[in-house]
Amino acid sequence: MAAIDPDFPMDRILESDHERSIKQAFRTALSQPTPEITDVTTIEFDDEMDLLDVERMALERFEDNSIHFGVVIPHPEDVALLTDEVECCPHEHRAMEGELSTLAELGDSYADLERDLIELTALMCDLPETPREMQKYVFDERLSFDNLYCIGGRLTFTFGVMVSSIVIQLYQDYEHEIGQRVGIPIDPSTDELVGSQ
Repeated sequence: MAAIDPDFPMDRILESDHERSIKQAFRTALSQPTPEITDVTTIEFDDEMDLLDVERMALERFEDNSIHFGVVIPHPEDVALLTDEVECCPHEHRAMEGELSTLAELGDSYADLERDLIELTALMCDLPETPREMQKYVFDERLSFDNLYCIGGRLTFTFGVMVSSIVIQLYQDYEHEIGQRVGIPIDPSTDELVGSQ
């Protein structure tokens, strides 16, 4: 898990049911065969699983074994953000100069959520514990959820990481072991093996 600065007080935002859903989404995304096109695993949030103003989360896995972890929330009133792509949004956006806005800019609770989600991503993708080492595996060396899109008044904050092929293989082997335990025939048949040679 990513290291925490002991001088920076933080509150945990993710509850156990949130963590369970997110962990399962990672397992689902990483245990599948390498996608030829983008493969998306979505986590929907309803009234019974309230998490700030988060409407949904999505994990996108690409053929290069990168994962984009997206968080979608409504654009708060009177908040101007620096966004890469804006479409049909009635809210103000800052001029395009400087780095993209992050989830943490929406307030302390969102900063805590961002930190929770980065830690959970590090855990599920077996990334290094220290922020300096983890930066080697994230896009643009930024340990943040960056605001890439605002479409229809909905903000999408994204955190991108590269996942080792060894970690992917471990997830796929684990799924294989579970399948064997419950009697699901995962191994190819003799006909399939012979036909592939």
